[in-house]
Amino acid sequence: MAFDEPSNYALVVQGGGQKGSFAAGVLDQFMKYNFNPFSFYVGTSAGALNISPYVTGQSGFGLNFILNFTTKSRFFNLKQFIKRKQQMDLDWAFKAMMETKDSLQIEKGKQKLKSREALACLTDAESLEDAYYPIFTDNWYNVLRATCAIPILYQQQVEIDGKTWIDGAIAANTPVIKAYKNGYKRIVVIQTSPLESDNKQLNEKQILHSRKLLQESLEHIHCQHLYKKRRQQAKYFERRLEGIIDQRIKALSGSQNGADSEQKEKQSWGTYLEDTLHLVSIHAKRFGFDPSNTKALELLVTLFDNQAIVDDFLDSPPEDSFIYRIAPKRRLKSKTLLSSRNDILEDYSHGKMCATEFLADYIPQVYS
Repeated sequence: MAFDEPSNYALVVQGGGQKGSFAAGVLDQFMKYNFNPFSFYVGTSAGALNISPYVTGQSGFGLNFILNFTTKSRFFNLKQFIKRKQQMDLDWAFKAMMETKDSLQIEKGKQKLKSREALACLTDAESLEDAYYPIFTDNWYNVLRATCAIPILYQQQVEIDGKTWIDGAIAANTPVIKAYKNGYKRIVVIQTSPLESDNKQLNEKQILHSRKLLQESLEHIHCQHLYKKRRQQAKYFERRLEGIIDQRIKALSGSQNGADSEQKEKQSWGTYLEDTLHLVSIHAKRFGFDPSNTKALELLVTLFDNQAIVDDFLDSPPEDSFIYRIAPKRRLKSKTLLSSRNDILEDYSHGKMCATEFLADYIPQVYS
């Protein structure tokens, strides 16, 4: 793909919470070299947040938001969340950021876009289908809030056009197919996972295995002789989860080893939050869950299905398209939430390095 040829290019940015520090690094490096040939931008969750300052030309905005707002206990406090006293506070983070001197310049974004498009991916809470809304409108606040509204963690309803919307990652965490359907055949994708298949958190085999177990659970749901056993297993699993939660709360409350120990505990919680739904689906049959009546599992299956479709598209793109994937060389150190500042900064620097390699390979005139 040669960017000096006349063409329409699309930029797609994957979501991922604090992992978005990688994409922030990529896009800040693009801005450093005034590289922005795109006519179409689309992102999900943190991806949409990173696209916004790229359009307005506000280098450092994405990193600042992730590093200095999403790491605050006011944004997400694990102990308070477990005790059901505090949810993830997106509203505070957005409003606090907009009150700083470095707030997102919405009007400037409108002017810079002109005939171009910048969209955020949202998920319809009822149908679980994806929809795309312009970022730079008077309703920008609700659009960005909706694309980041992680189910369970964020419990406020975001309504637009008479519908309730949740995190776009459920329907399309990497909305590359939207770019292709809109007629763009040359697409740059910024993703948060390495290209190597063995580094993917959820590979095809795991997805198929999860769906098989869920289907088996559904097939047995009307078998009366299994009803009592399922109830007993479900109660056992619930007790185990409560025990794990209690242990982790005590570890956070009673840490005697200072900030380092507490940070390690938060990191383990970050991994736990990220993997919990996957583990629940794997053990759905064993512990007697009824996926047909469990919204979390419905969201999970939708996420698995849609991610598998996107992975297939990226691995075997249409013959009339060229897709370049900017991906980390290693698994990112940041988690979706509860990442350390050092890990966020390291992933940001890694993103800048990957962007530099991309520019050197595909845009040699940038360095001439």
